[in-house]
Amino acid sequence: MSKQQEKRDQAARAAWLYYVGNHTQHDIAEQLGVSRQIAQRLIAYAVEHGLVKVRVTHPVSACLELAESLRSCFRLETCYVVPAPADDAEAVQRMIAVAAAETMERHLVADAPRVVSVGSGRTLRAAIDQLPDLDRPQHRIVSQPRLQQAAQRVRHHQTTHLARSAPHHSGARLRPDARPP
Repeated sequence: MSKQQEKRDQAARAAWLYYVGNHTQHDIAEQLGVSRQIAQRLIAYAVEHGLVKVRVTHPVSACLELAESLRSCFRLETCYVVPAPADDAEAVQRMIAVAAAETMERHLVADAPRVVSVGSGRTLRAAIDQLPDLDRPQHRIVSQPRLQQAAQRVRHHQTTHLARSAPHHSGARLRPDARPP
């Protein structure tokens, strides 16, 4: 057997012990008669050479795969697909709202001033309601007229409420009908 094949076999053993057997690198080193650093390198070798394959068998993995496909296909910077029961519209909206609020919060906690544009609609309202109260006066929330016009089914006071409630949660300043710089 060649040295390369021996290394590959040893790497497979180390990876199996680590990922399947749930052993520590210290335990693996003792079992294989090598140092902990060598055990770590063997595990890394196994990963780098495709000896380790990870499969997530949870419904969220399908969402992650779909999100990545959509992101790639449409050249999106960010894309999330949330798992939710198809027969429960309220649950779907709640799941989307939570994911949207988490995304909005990641942007709003930034120190650098940002301009955040909001439109209108029930899902956006639900997302804004999920936001924690933040004190971020350096940001501006702008209400986009074009987005408002696109949501003709939403009454004007609901649209205005959304634009006003986002700054309430974020501490940002409201600039109705303003365009981002």
